[in-house]
Amino acid sequence: MKHISIDNLNSENIKKYSQQFRSSTPSSHVVIDNFLTTESAEKILCNFDLNKHWGNFYSVNNQKHFSLTDTKFMDKNCSELYQELASEDFINPLKQIIGINNVFFNWDTSGLFQTLSGGNCSLHTDSATHTVERKWRRVINILLYFNKNWIDDYNGGLELWDENLKHKVRSVSPI
Repeated sequence: MKHISIDNLNSENIKKYSQQFRSSTPSSHVVIDNFLTTESAEKILCNFDLNKHWGNFYSVNNQKHFSLTDTKFMDKNCSELYQELASEDFINPLKQIIGINNVFFNWDTSGLFQTLSGGNCSLHTDSATHTVERKWRRVINILLYFNKNWIDDYNGGLELWDENLKHKVRSVSPI
């Protein structure tokens, strides 16, 4: 693979990630630092320049939160990364990590998202159903962060809350 760091998908790491995924709380998850090669991450970061193709998710609970979901407005590095994420070379180890066999990449719900300084993305749960294919179910999300020189004082970590949304269980630095 050109963009995904192949060391993350060796059998020893797959076993470690699988154990982490199954034992994590409040929901099953695993954090993989340096998921992409440094060179690829640097190249893909260039896709985050806002332009007319980015949509604004502005609402009462979301400010300065934007998305780019049309791959024709992304560069070849992004397109290649999407291909890798959809490939059997990635999907097969992913199946081992999460313990679910019928998994595939859903092109319809992927994209680039960014929240600018001073903005926020509200606490939410992603939909489990597909907008067209009613028999499909979302079973896993893959979040890749492209924050160069991140400082935790920015207060933009991924927060995982209990099922009653009363207590933050974990905060993951978006590096």
